[in-house]
Amino acid sequence: ININTTEKFHSMVDAIQTFHENQLNASDEFLRRKCLPKHLLEKLFKKSLKFEKMLFPDTPHDDQFLGKEAMKKDFDLASTTSLCALDVELALSEQVWQNFFNGKSEWND
Repeated sequence: ININTTEKFHSMVDAIQTFHENQLNASDEFLRRKCLPKHLLEKLFKKSLKFEKMLFPDTPHDDQFLGKEAMKKDFDLASTTSLCALDVELALSEQVWQNFFNGKSEWND
């Protein structure tokens, strides 16, 4: 693949996104991720709670605090999505992506 212009780069990004959304139904099955280890995620969540307490000192933050539960739920989702990096090497080893890129001759000139 030879992406040597901004226009080609944006074209490639759009094509990948369209393929992922329309052909793969935006499935995470074909987008492997590298995520943080559990011990680092726990540390990060504790820091997030600490920061929350600093920002909102008048809000109760004990175990009965309902916001903590919602925060944990959001954090757990992020810990497997937005806090992870795409494992490009593993994703490109998938046959579906190899077929996709091999079919894009306009990127090979």
